[in-house]
Amino acid sequence: MLATVNLSRAPVGTRRPNLPRVPLSNAPITLISSKHGQQYAHKRSQVYHLLMLGTPFKEIEQRAGVSYSMVYNIHRNLITYGSIHKPKFQALGRRSKFTRADRDALFDELIEHG
Repeated sequence: MLATVNLSRAPVGTRRPNLPRVPLSNAPITLISSKHGQQYAHKRSQVYHLLMLGTPFKEIEQRAGVSYSMVYNIHRNLITYGSIHKPKFQALGRRSKFTRADRDALFDELIEHG
């Protein structure tokens, strides 16, 4: 049997280098912006994965290094919305000057007179 595990048909200059895998605990921390301020994304993902494993809230709090309320909020958002973030319900831009009564009156007018 031939050992062809590490062989590639790609030209030598285009092969992916064999880099060592970085353990999750030593992975670089990326800072992302969210409506909750600057929080670490890896902490939220760690809380999510521990919740999916059924870990108790107090243990998640200690393992991930986050507050109990953050664990509870992520759990509540998962149950309510199916995501760790709340959806944005707020409409962007200014309010319309066209009220509901105006809209209904215009609809009736268009039905009567085409």
